[in-house]
Amino acid sequence: MSMQWLYGLAIAGALAGCARNADEYGGAPFADDENKAEAALNQRVTIVGQVDEVRGEQTFTLKYNRLTPMNDQLLVIAEQPVRQITMGRAVVFRGEWLKVYGMVRRLSAADMQRTFGFALDPDLAVRYDNQPVVVTRWISEPQSGS
Repeated sequence: MSMQWLYGLAIAGALAGCARNADEYGGAPFADDENKAEAALNQRVTIVGQVDEVRGEQTFTLKYNRLTPMNDQLLVIAEQPVRQITMGRAVVFRGEWLKVYGMVRRLSAADMQRTFGFALDPDLAVRYDNQPVVVTRWISEPQSGS
């Protein structure tokens, strides 16, 4: 074996070890202990979290998700009313655990109104203006072990 071949094999192995695996829906999994929302901007993600607040037909917040640190909440914006995009027995109520599939976006409150056709609740608009949010088309129950 030549030294170049061994070097190439070592580099390929290192790069393969650094790659994130996609989950079954094409979303990238994340660790629990860091704020991964910034790193996930403009990426598809699949996250599981507990509904903390429901703020209208198209917005809710998730806690205990893998994109934000333990005590932070993540704003989820549904492209349609959530009752139209929930699968199976999933329901968007406070305390329910959900699996959400979507894109991480940074949107201003004005962008949200223009894009989705509704005004964000004023205190949410202040709290999440220009912060990463998940825009979703699909919500389901988490599978056991998620």
